[in-house]
Amino acid sequence: RFYLLKYPAGGPQSVRMIPEILLLPVLTRLAERTIVNFHAAGIADRLEATSGWLERLLVAVYRRVDVAVVMTDFNRRDPQALGIRSTVIIPHRIRDANPERRLPDFSPSLPPRFVYMGHLYDQKGTPQLIEAFGRLRADFPEARLCLIGDFINPYGPDRFQADLQRWRVQDAVEWTGSLSGTAKATQLFGCNCFVFPSVAPYESFGLVLVEAMMHGLPILVSDWRGNKDVVGADFGGVAFPVSPSVVDGIEFGLRSAMKERDRWEAWGRKNREVYERNFRSAGECEDYLPWVKRRFMPEEFTEPIQRRTKSL
Repeated sequence: RFYLLKYPAGGPQSVRMIPEILLLPVLTRLAERTIVNFHAAGIADRLEATSGWLERLLVAVYRRVDVAVVMTDFNRRDPQALGIRSTVIIPHRIRDANPERRLPDFSPSLPPRFVYMGHLYDQKGTPQLIEAFGRLRADFPEARLCLIGDFINPYGPDRFQADLQRWRVQDAVEWTGSLSGTAKATQLFGCNCFVFPSVAPYESFGLVLVEAMMHGLPILVSDWRGNKDVVGADFGGVAFPVSPSVVDGIEFGLRSAMKERDRWEAWGRKNREVYERNFRSAGECEDYLPWVKRRFMPEEFTEPIQRRTKSL
């Protein structure tokens, strides 16, 4: 018998830990091998800060796991803190929604149009981005900002509107809500620089960074946790610091990008190449099954499993 357990493991919240404590002891007894795919970071931080009964129980059940799959080198620290014996990095991949390799319009005659995509709240850097953008507008009044995504409490529409008024950017910031498919692609192609200012404690792999690269956008990204592992050492854009001030760091990234605006198209092409090399998917079974087969499964069992997974 063989199980590949793939679900959003990890994260510092107790609500995530309890299902794992209940589920893992059963599966590790039933399974010949148990593999856990970590989709969120933060357990190591919690274990360093707290050593209560819940944390001790979590470590006890995770030590029976054979292999941890993480998506960035940064996130090795979580399975290591839990005592898992083996860790492998398999970056998340997505299907190519831009197979024609289209790029946004980088014409210098167009205003700089920055875009953020994801949840909107403090830990994702939303109010800090609005403040930094307000500072930028003092010198670049033609700049625009688009926010794609939904609010997460306690940050909501009222506070968002108050931030727009406080920093005098009501006429320059567009909020679209969540988008998908053609609507999302149209909005991304209508912009010409992607901003990801997240300082979320669970940040391990910003999937929106991969989407931005897929659409050929230059990237401004916070130098935080696994973000630089995703974009790579030689990406097209700017990695900005978030310490001691997130707002100052974002402003630095925005201003640095404006100084290099003649390179945005080259940055976008480079990021598209990074996507094709590292993150383009042929389907989840093709992304994970070869590694599982190579690592754990006798050859005589792989063919029927491959047929079944491809039919799902």
